[in-house]
Amino acid sequence: FQRTKAYGLGRDRLPRNIARPLAAVSAKIGAAPFMEYAQSYALYNWARKDQRGGMNYENLELIRAFEGSEHEAGFILVHVAMVAHS
Repeated sequence: FQRTKAYGLGRDRLPRNIARPLAAVSAKIGAAPFMEYAQSYALYNWARKDQRGGMNYENLELIRAFEGSEHEAGFILVHVAMVAHS
């Protein structure tokens, strides 16, 4: 996409060699076998910059990103901070 600005062909099924391990791991951790908000994208996708620091927004950093912008990190990390304080 970054090169051509065109998306490739979407598929409605995963190949067996990807689907079976994904289903097995999902069952072991009690998650759905797709990208869930909490376990895949937001609430399990952060780390503390300073391990001795608190759960405030300024001390959180994103582990995995799709786009990599500060806006994406801000969108996810504000949810993490909100859940930590709720």
